[in-house]
Amino acid sequence: MTILPPLDPDELVRRISLDVADGYDEELEMEIEDRHPLPGVSPGPESAAEKGYRQDYFRQLFRLQAELVKLQDWVVAAGEKVLILFEGRDRWEDYTKAKDVMLERSHIPEARWWVVHAVDKKRARLNCVDHLLKQFHYQERPKPPIVLPQREHHEHYSRQAVPPDLLVPEVY
Repeated sequence: MTILPPLDPDELVRRISLDVADGYDEELEMEIEDRHPLPGVSPGPESAAEKGYRQDYFRQLFRLQAELVKLQDWVVAAGEKVLILFEGRDRWEDYTKAKDVMLERSHIPEARWWVVHAVDKKRARLNCVDHLLKQFHYQERPKPPIVLPQREHHEHYSRQAVPPDLLVPEVY
């Protein structure tokens, strides 16, 4: 059995920083997708107001995402049933007609519906998550620490080479 040395604190911080950056990259990809920039046209510099808005948006988004995890844990532990439905933009008119009928027939105190105005997608996302969280009297559930068994090492095991046609190309 091979015993690995403990991680150096600087290495641990480096790994966590990389993980956080990956999360920012995903959000940035969605942001770029929303803007639909024209091919061959580079966007102008970001104003201080835009940068501040973006920083505040991400700060609120990550705070609300952490709260959603707590809500999810509470739902599981409490045995509650929660359904969240998001509509798309496909077949907008047909969908809107069906939605109007559905709201008229099924909006009851035990199963409420809410509509989110989404002209500003970022504000809509934050407003939606904030409103959702306020519908429940949840509390963070204590979690037992995760204890992993020591990794087994078999000295006679030899990992076989992976056939080249199974490998994902390393482009980046």
